Amino acid sequence: MDETVPRPLELALPLALTPRQFERYAADVLDQATPAVDDLRVTFNERISSHDGTYDIDATARFTFAGMDFLILVECKRHRHPIKREVVAALHDKIRSTGAQKGILFSTAPFQSGALRYAEEHGIALVHVTDAGPTYLVRHILSAPPESLASTGTPVSHSWRVTANHGLEGTLLDDNAAGVLDLLIQVPDRQ
Repeated sequence: MDETVPRPLELALPLALTPRQFERYAADVLDQATPAVDDLRVTFNERISSHDGTYDIDATARFTFAGMDFLILVECKRHRHPIKREVVAALHDKIRSTGAQKGILFSTAPFQSGALRYAEEHGIALVHVTDAGPTYLVRHILSAPPESLASTGTPVSHSWRVTANHGLEGTLLDDNAAGVLDLLIQVPDRQ
């Protein structure tokens, strides 16, 4: 079982927000897609019933894009310890059970390598929210540290995915409507 946290994720600063503020911030990130989709609605603490039970989802995002309706399940994990594969797998189970098209996991903790690979394989978006500035994103290689980790006092979101050569690729989501749209509708590459 791979429980390592790839660099630069292991060096990120923790975020100082209450759980409610963290959920609101996640919704604000998703709201950036409003110009690109129709009828975006973000709902907090929604209970969704399915054939195998009822799930408490931290937030849902519903919208229409290219004439198709989308349901996105959003989980917000304000953890101190790195996110394990099992947390991402639990979200994947909820997606399958509810018929949602996508899942997004926002976390204040970094993601372990196994979680990153599982998310990539199953099309689950991972967003790491930190208190580090945009310079946090400048390195995309697993072994390379970021240039700087100066605290900005403001939350910053990065969506992460594993590349074909097992590197780490990130997208800064703040003030990036196209990046958020990609986060909402991207499907995994099946090579």
